Amino acid sequence: AFRDYIVQVAADNMSAGSRVTPGGYAVLEKERKADVAQFTLTDRRAPEEVYAAIKKNGQEVVFKNWDNRI
Repeated sequence: AFRDYIVQVAADNMSAGSRVTPGGYAVLEKERKADVAQFTLTDRRAPEEVYAAIKKNGQEVVFKNWDNRI
């Protein structure tokens, strides 16, 4: 995946397993009526798979779900 390469040279922050549709976490996938995503995801790996790919590159992975200072 593109992210496997870009993380080696530039990316220091990325999301994995995110939903990009309005209400994406509130609505079940099977109930979604139309595709109204903000953009198309081409990397559909689970967070665990992204984690493994980053670790394989010898880089540190830090999980952070939320920060009230942001």
